[in-house]
Amino acid sequence: MNILEKRLRKDHSHINLVLACLQYQIDRYGDSNCQSPDLTVALEAINYLHAYPEKWHHPLEDIIFTELQERGLDTKGVIAELRIEHEYLERQTQEVSQLFYSLANDCVVPLSVLKSEVQALIDEQRRHMETEHKHVYPLMGECFSDEDWARLEAQLDDVRDPLFGSPLRSDFADLYQYVLEAEHEGKGNRESV
Repeated sequence: MNILEKRLRKDHSHINLVLACLQYQIDRYGDSNCQSPDLTVALEAINYLHAYPEKWHHPLEDIIFTELQERGLDTKGVIAELRIEHEYLERQTQEVSQLFYSLANDCVVPLSVLKSEVQALIDEQRRHMETEHKHVYPLMGECFSDEDWARLEAQLDDVRDPLFGSPLRSDFADLYQYVLEAEHEGKGNRESV
């Protein structure tokens, strides 16, 4: 498996961790039996979903999608749909981010709106990644030679993962600590951080 393909798969694993963290936080809103949600952790999770996939992950996938489409391998239109979903996910993440920033600035945000919008984002992100794993990632492994991967890599800027890479960006420190603690405490399976 090529290093870029490994990185894409690792990105999905990391994004799933962040989604699980966000799920855990949003589930605590309105639940009087739970400790209050950590707004800082939720904001950092949204910021990560907004920053890293847009700057590196989706641009790489879009380059791969173009290559696969140019080879005539999008016979069912799945790749074209995934490309559109990247734009939609970016807008959806921005909208959820605005809700959390409104909440952080003491604006009234109806709990039902916050929970439904965040849940919709989490569900859509997970469904999107599942579709990529099912339909696109196998094609990459079958169709791309080492030379193809090298050519694709040459088209990219080197962007480091601000949460799971090195060095850790300080604006993700609380989220990083939360993920580490959740993994250590056993809450860290991919679906229930």
